[in-house]
Amino acid sequence: MSSGTRALPLAIVIAIVLLPWEEAMPRLPIGSVLVVTLPEIAISLVCLLFLISRSPWPIPRGGTWPALAFVGVLGLSAILAPDHQVDALKFTARMGSGLIFAAAVAAAVQRTQGGARMIRGAIVVSALLPAAAGILEWAVPGFHVASLFHLDPHHLGHLERSTSVFPYPTIFSGYLEMALPYAIFVPLGPFATALFAAGIFSSLTRASVGIAAALGLAGILAGRRFNRPSVSISGAAVLLTLAGFYVATPSGSQGLATHDLGRWYSARIRLLSSDVRHHTDGVYVIRLSVTNDGLARWHHLGTGRFYLSYWPALSECGSIRALSSLLPQDVEPGASLHTSAYVYLPPDCEMVRMSFDMFSENVTPFYIHGSPRLDLAFRRTADGWMTEETTIPAAGFPKEAGRPVKPLPTRPVLWHAAFDIWKEHPILGAGPDSFRYLHGSLLPDYRTSDRVFSNNVYLEILCGSGILGLAAFLWMLISAGRVLATSVVWRDRHPGVALPAALALAAFCLHGLVDCMLLFTPIYAMFWIAYALVFVTEADQV
Repeated sequence: MSSGTRALPLAIVIAIVLLPWEEAMPRLPIGSVLVVTLPEIAISLVCLLFLISRSPWPIPRGGTWPALAFVGVLGLSAILAPDHQVDALKFTARMGSGLIFAAAVAAAVQRTQGGARMIRGAIVVSALLPAAAGILEWAVPGFHVASLFHLDPHHLGHLERSTSVFPYPTIFSGYLEMALPYAIFVPLGPFATALFAAGIFSSLTRASVGIAAALGLAGILAGRRFNRPSVSISGAAVLLTLAGFYVATPSGSQGLATHDLGRWYSARIRLLSSDVRHHTDGVYVIRLSVTNDGLARWHHLGTGRFYLSYWPALSECGSIRALSSLLPQDVEPGASLHTSAYVYLPPDCEMVRMSFDMFSENVTPFYIHGSPRLDLAFRRTADGWMTEETTIPAAGFPKEAGRPVKPLPTRPVLWHAAFDIWKEHPILGAGPDSFRYLHGSLLPDYRTSDRVFSNNVYLEILCGSGILGLAAFLWMLISAGRVLATSVVWRDRHPGVALPAALALAAFCLHGLVDCMLLFTPIYAMFWIAYALVFVTEADQV
């Protein structure tokens, strides 16, 4: 075996182990240049030089031509893109490097004894530490692994969604779900699959939890089909872990029930009495009834606790302090609570108007999600103050009161915008990775940014590279499917890496219906690895 052949699998293993850290390392003080970028460049050069110096090309023509067509269409679309050419070319370069890496993976499996086991093991090892970090975030309140890398934590209302070393929960769960099939077929399968399933659950990504459950069931069936009890046990570990977390963590099951914060956080606030009782130094007390009409439990203590507060309306009295009133106890969904609310009433005012709402440390005011507010007018009388319900128009609030606030676009809204962009450039699209820059002008009534994607990998490719790009991408998937449909892995008692790769590719395709993760290095690298491995049918697959 030549030195180049020996170096190739080692370089690939190092690259795979580094994949989860690619997103986090740029945020560290030392940056990603020394830790990730230079090793990745060196590994790419090793792979490219090896492929140039060897023949034949390791991926069969049935898999190579569709991949070349896809990368070629992306390149042509990027060159002709009307705007944002740099980002379009970057995305094309990523897909091109992905194809090179895929070919190198195929070569390592075909030409190295034990290469398949090395690749499969590297994928599992690369996901173990991020999965454990995500579970730690979930289990220890206030601990944020993301903060070590200066990444922003993500919340679903008052619940933190684990991100581990990734920038987004969906990328974290997407990486684990693509590594999960390989873990099902390794000796430590039950431990690894349970860890991965727990990490996926902690992200509160519903698509990933559903896909993980399907992969667990596939593992059980594969173990029975190939007479490998350990594989069935690993698949069962996935289902048991997901079910255990769902039953044992009510907040987690709530988070999976819906991501519509309007259903989670809704309150009905009523005035119990018009009496206003003096407390101290311009602070007064009123009695309110608060009903929890949402799905989330209101905690009165700890991180993310809930409280009553108010927006002061514009008045001639100048600035009016907003006071917070903590809840005396937790409030379960559907329960009501009579409580005191503290308000500040300036001594030189005759009338003050306020709008009461529920708040939390990690939740925007409830009214943003459609919950009604209680508008009150306070009037000075000879005996002090009295209050009554009123209606305060939006123009009656200062800008910092946050009314009105544009909503975030839903998936159907983003999909419609992607389709509209494609209609302007039907053949070659508007340029790869262009949706995040173009959709804002089409959605003036929504909060948008260049970090918002189309949430559908197929529509993202369609609007970015047109009908030709989508056709080439689907050609790749169909070619892989045809190989699998006639492959020996369905008849052989040792399915090796082809079957796990097929399941990983299926997980990507299913998740791609509701998310677009092809733009993130760890995910697209896993996609290209799986694509290469479905074409590998060597006897080394064990």
